[in-house]
Amino acid sequence: MTKLKVELFGMARRLSQAKEVEIEIGDKDTYRHVSRALAERFPAFLGHIITPTTFDLLEPYFFNVDARRVVQDLDEMPEPDKPLLLFFVDAGG
Repeated sequence: MTKLKVELFGMARRLSQAKEVEIEIGDKDTYRHVSRALAERFPAFLGHIITPTTFDLLEPYFFNVDARRVVQDLDEMPEPDKPLLLFFVDAGG
């Protein structure tokens, strides 16, 4: 099993009432499994942040690795030693 710390922002932080959570996924699991684990822990994410059937992230949410790289493909494997952020694009003027 792999433990990941996920930092939450925006609605994810409000719905979970947490700034950061730790989740466990299998050693060969992907970012989609991270999404699913977050949805299982916080069912309120479903339909607001995470698609219930596919566990895709809904716009404007995305995963960011180590505040350096946006995850483009939820089917790639996470890097367990790097911080993971569940972030959102904030637009406006």
